[in-house]
Amino acid sequence: AITSVEGRILKKHMKECVKEALSDEKGFDDKVEEVLKTLRR
Repeated sequence: AITSVEGRILKKHMKECVKEALSDEKGFDDKVEEVLKTLRR
């Protein structure tokens, strides 16, 4: 159950990060690093 909740949170976070990164090319690398940091947890 916890894994399912984590997956939904990650999915929402990823969608927001990708949307923001695509609208702001300058911050793209920062968003990629943020996603990688999240996945390492």
